Amino acid sequence: MNRNSRNILKFLFAFLFSFFMLNFSINAESKTAEKNANENSNAENSESNADLKNQDENLDSNHSGENSDLKNSNEDSDSDSDNSKISFTFDEGIALARITRIQEQTNVSNFVWKDSLIGMYFTANIKNLMPFDIFARTEVFYPFLHTFNGMKVFAKQTILYAFDFLAGVPFRFDFFKYASLTLKPALHVMYQLSDEYHLFYFGAGGIAGVEIPIAKRWTIILDGSFTLDYPNWGGNRLMLPFDWGWQWQNSLGVRYSKKSPNRFHLLP
Repeated sequence: MNRNSRNILKFLFAFLFSFFMLNFSINAESKTAEKNANENSNAENSESNADLKNQDENLDSNHSGENSDLKNSNEDSDSDSDNSKISFTFDEGIALARITRIQEQTNVSNFVWKDSLIGMYFTANIKNLMPFDIFARTEVFYPFLHTFNGMKVFAKQTILYAFDFLAGVPFRFDFFKYASLTLKPALHVMYQLSDEYHLFYFGAGGIAGVEIPIAKRWTIILDGSFTLDYPNWGGNRLMLPFDWGWQWQNSLGVRYSKKSPNRFHLLP
């Protein structure tokens, strides 16, 4: 791997580290402020209940209305505390990937290998985890198209496959009522069985997508990802080392969740 690609990978790792640390400090401050607000709210509710207890018995009708309001406020506080508990959500769907590997040449055009793959993915999301939420995404692929410098290459083996793994921190932006934007910087590891070698990739990148709440518990997810990888961890590192390697994906999935229902949704 040449110096430029190594420097880019170092920059990506440094950016991800600083991004995580910034998010750590922001989330820690927000959690502390939220905790203090909940404590103040509970103290005010207890004082209001004590004052209502000491009122004249002739104002029972008014007291009942105020007590009902306080009860609803306490229920909302309880629901907020339930939403602050650690919870798990799971996504699954189909994915299309394109892998590119490049070997630079001096006197001729660069050698470029491209593989197109189709498969399925499964994502586990951990919410309300201090200091930030995390996700882990696992995928399994079957390669259906291979090219070398733009020319189609036919695989010699029938059983070819790849396993992909991404893990990182998700960020959700609720700019719209019925759609949310997501950004997920992540680390990337992949294993691919090719005709000649066992290929291993390690790098960094991210996922960007849109989540559309269809119903109270159902969400449609459309996203895409890009990763820049070091492609020489496998059996090719001595015989056929690559100078560059990257991957992009498009996926369509669905999420069903009981513990984290959608507040707004398209269908009743």
